Amino acid sequence: MRKFILVLALLLGGAVHAQQVVVDVRAERDVGRAVEASRIQFGADYWNGGATSDEAETFIRAVVDLVGGNKEKPVILLCNAGVRSREAQLLLELSGFNKVKAMRVAEFLESQQVAFQASP
Repeated sequence: MRKFILVLALLLGGAVHAQQVVVDVRAERDVGRAVEASRIQFGADYWNGGATSDEAETFIRAVVDLVGGNKEKPVILLCNAGVRSREAQLLLELSGFNKVKAMRVAEFLESQQVAFQASP
């Protein structure tokens, strides 16, 4: 049975803008996902050595597809502590993306009105 938790972060308010893409880079087992975010996992087992070159290429291709090839489109990358999202940010910037921001999920939720769905 799935548990759903609704978190309404009203500190700063504002909805996710349609012009930007929000990507949750965590694995499904890493406690849910921000509902407004697309899940594109960065590294199958990040904490045991990081993403392999194949995983990095797969991640880049998936993000390129998500933005429709537009590397000027703003991309927000989410993870729990901000480590994976910063690594993914550097990777995307090296791949030609110009508007990438890494954030912790909690930081993102505080700045947006977003529902959060917990993993089963």
